[in-house]
Amino acid sequence: MSVVDVMEQLTDYTIGHFAFEESLMEQCGYEQISQHKIIHETFTRKIKKYQQDLDAGEDIAERLLDELKVWLVEHIQKEDFAYVGVVPTKPEKGMISKAIDRLMHPLS
Repeated sequence: MSVVDVMEQLTDYTIGHFAFEESLMEQCGYEQISQHKIIHETFTRKIKKYQQDLDAGEDIAERLLDELKVWLVEHIQKEDFAYVGVVPTKPEKGMISKAIDRLMHPLS
């Protein structure tokens, strides 16, 4: 798999995952959602910059790998873990469906 392929998949995953996660946070009334969205926006800007650098012919592989390692540890294990307590272990009927629908139709 090439760096171009990784960037394409990373971009698609990031957009979808963040929309899904933020939708769940909204439905659960997570109080820190504004701060969490800022973190997502910052990461999204970084990914866009990596894409620009890649498009400009730069070798971003090592930098991108380092960034993803930090993201996995810092964000997923710390920031995401902070909202786990507000997401019900048995989500109300339709909660996941609503989040998926919002992901699939963000402008509706």
